[in-house]
Amino acid sequence: AKQVEIVNMILPEYKKLMEAGTIEVSTTPYFHPIMPLLCDSYSAKEAMPNAVLPNERFMHPEDAAAQLRKGVELYEKTFGKRPSGIWPSEGSVSMEMLPVIAGEGIKWIATDEEILTNSLKRPLRRDDYGHVYDPFLYKPYSVDVQGRKVSMIFRDHVLSDLIGFDYAKMSPEAAASDMVSRLEHIENMLENPAEHIVSIILDGENAWEHFRNDGRDFLVALYTKLSKHPRLRCVTVSEFLDAFEGREELAWVYPGSWISHNF
Repeated sequence: AKQVEIVNMILPEYKKLMEAGTIEVSTTPYFHPIMPLLCDSYSAKEAMPNAVLPNERFMHPEDAAAQLRKGVELYEKTFGKRPSGIWPSEGSVSMEMLPVIAGEGIKWIATDEEILTNSLKRPLRRDDYGHVYDPFLYKPYSVDVQGRKVSMIFRDHVLSDLIGFDYAKMSPEAAASDMVSRLEHIENMLENPAEHIVSIILDGENAWEHFRNDGRDFLVALYTKLSKHPRLRCVTVSEFLDAFEGREELAWVYPGSWISHNF
């Protein structure tokens, strides 16, 4: 009974924080389908030319649209407004699924850095500590989808994995200090820092159970440092995109997910 009581507090708390502008909640297709494969199962061949696929090609973008619509409807029922952004299941994207996204009025989607590097056909350089040399990872992009613009952001894979797999082995203070120092390194590299966003995206439910005190100590240490920092600023994705209208156009999006940029 106590667990049910606590669970029932979560979504109202999210709604309150959203209305205060503290957080933004994205959504995802309802039953977690891999949308590019619903739109066209052969999209797997671009990323995985040797993949053995069923002989019969599966092309049902209307299924992908139904899945996304159900997710959007639940979001609207829960929070009283439609979502601005989505995390497509497993960060899976393709050109064929973008019209489905745009059709629901979604303004932004997020996926992995390897999708960006393969879309641009440009490698991302890092040093031995995982620091990125190339500012293009931290830019917002847009794709023209049948006359509508959909913004895209791409996660920093190393920063995300540090939280997901490494920081639980460190003291909360040391882990938070390491993250802030890495963000400072990025900020120092950028010519116009305010025009860039660092996206850290991970499966939180996998990470926090391994942290001391379920991750609370680390998160308090991290957000305390960020809140007091003179140059780094925490923003929601929509807050950033609304404030900064500049977008680099992506002519094509590589089909794949956040797992090895394939399906």
